[in-house]
Amino acid sequence: MCREALICRLLFVVPLLAVLARAEEEDGGVVSTNDDGDMAWVQAFFDLCPYLVAIFFVVFSLHVYLYPKHAERTLLREEYINTGARMSGQALSCDYREGSGGDAFLADVVYKAREHKYIDNPSMKFRNPAAYEEKSFLRRFKFGREVGRGEELEMLIPDPERSVRSGIPTEVVEQMLAKDAAAAGKYRIVLALGGSVTVALVALAIREVVWMDDPGAGWAALIVSLAIIEVASFLYSADQYFKSKRRKFDSARPTIASAEQEARERAREAAVGRKMPEVPFRIAHEFSGHARASLRQS
Repeated sequence: MCREALICRLLFVVPLLAVLARAEEEDGGVVSTNDDGDMAWVQAFFDLCPYLVAIFFVVFSLHVYLYPKHAERTLLREEYINTGARMSGQALSCDYREGSGGDAFLADVVYKAREHKYIDNPSMKFRNPAAYEEKSFLRRFKFGREVGRGEELEMLIPDPERSVRSGIPTEVVEQMLAKDAAAAGKYRIVLALGGSVTVALVALAIREVVWMDDPGAGWAALIVSLAIIEVASFLYSADQYFKSKRRKFDSARPTIASAEQEARERAREAAVGRKMPEVPFRIAHEFSGHARASLRQS
């Protein structure tokens, strides 16, 4: 069952369960005398169902479409541009990609940052809180221009202590913000239309409440239902945003060689008397092909 269907059913089931819990107050098998009031509440809810279902679909659609874009825009502006740490990165390769959204260049970018040695092992991380080491992280980004092999790029990281795998080139961040600004007019139109439809539907629901035999029960049903619709829509859209965030922002992967492995290789090369060439990010270059293959498979 999809989440939308589950949420829609909750709009009917939750109020009904609440009414049944209140109505079935038994004393020797006798049902409470509040049945009339409870039935009025249930009747008010079902009278409002057509309006509530329409409000749900409009509000839910607005949240799912607009909230992730708003949250992403805020993330880029506040945590990357305004407060993000800046460090150096390097392009390993660049491939031309022609697509329906326009031509683009996909570049593999590597950057170095300090990360806990046992980041994926909470137990070892707790036992060794100071075991930080410098690692190289690799990720593919979409550029609007061709990036040369070995070209230095400025990287932005929101929090170097906790989110070192979220590095993005400054150029890509500005490119994403420019694309969002170009579509801002469309987002405002969608918000205005959706808001107008929602206000009209709520006004019709209020009119239905005023005409009811028991307006108090109608107001209770309307307010509770609107609260459920808003909370459910927000939680679902927030969940979708965080899933997208992990894929779009937190997906940099460490290259195969860590600082410890690099030190062992240096010692091995020194033992055989072979001088190691001074190439920036040498280990990342050697293993970038494997890392890119892993990224494509995932």
